[in-house]
Amino acid sequence: MTALILAATVLAGASAFEWPVSELYPVSIFGQKKEQSVECGIVLEKTELVRAAGNGTVLLTIDSGYSPHGFPGTLGNAVIVAHDEGLVTIYGNLSSLDRIEQRTTVETGTILGEAGASGCTREKDLLFQVMDQTRRLYLNPLLLLPAQTDTRRPVIRKASLTGGNGRVYPLESTRSVRQGKYRLYADISDTINNSANTLAPFRVTILLNGSEYATIPFEIITANSGTLQLGSTGQDSGILYDDKGLLYLGEISLARGKNDISIIARDITGNERGEAWSISAE
Repeated sequence: MTALILAATVLAGASAFEWPVSELYPVSIFGQKKEQSVECGIVLEKTELVRAAGNGTVLLTIDSGYSPHGFPGTLGNAVIVAHDEGLVTIYGNLSSLDRIEQRTTVETGTILGEAGASGCTREKDLLFQVMDQTRRLYLNPLLLLPAQTDTRRPVIRKASLTGGNGRVYPLESTRSVRQGKYRLYADISDTINNSANTLAPFRVTILLNGSEYATIPFEIITANSGTLQLGSTGQDSGILYDDKGLLYLGEISLARGKNDISIIARDITGNERGEAWSISAE
């Protein structure tokens, strides 16, 4: 059901929810590196009033430091609202719960509170998440929110191969390697209009000799046996980035001869940037 909702929403150019704040200053978005894990929602800075993203029922409120029903304690003061189709919106790091404590239902735009400093993020930051509670999926909120004007393309600063012995081969300066399997890493980021904050891309595609080799979509994160896994790839979020913040793009097999490697990064609005390298395998 979740996949159908996402597909229908994207194809129709519609949005299931409204933005919970009036001014949009994202500091971290879905799939972005966060200490030893990844961001499962969006963190919006310089936030004042926080509003309900859609009509729904107040499922529960969370007092700072208390974590019932499997929701992370890092949320601080938080409100969880249930919507149609099993979707849930989560609003964390609120200053208090005074505005919502007596409510059982909300409408789009209902004031839930103000951003504060009760969670594990900065003061005046709002942590906003969308979850399919039935399937235990975190959904990229950008897929369900109104699109914003953005003309900036993602940036691919560097890429490298890492061999089984741990040796790193920068693609911009390496001309040949032994044939075999390598781990592919890249420094990929995005920015949006009117903001200098470095953000994660929405989708990364790897081409090998002109054919699609792998795709990493930042659309869904699943909770499985205490770990977070990225969408259909099943990739453990704990290894999605290395300790330097480079994005792990998977294992790539290089056959003898010339190998053309291309990386294409895309943001949610469709802006793309591609980089390509040629390397010989002996």
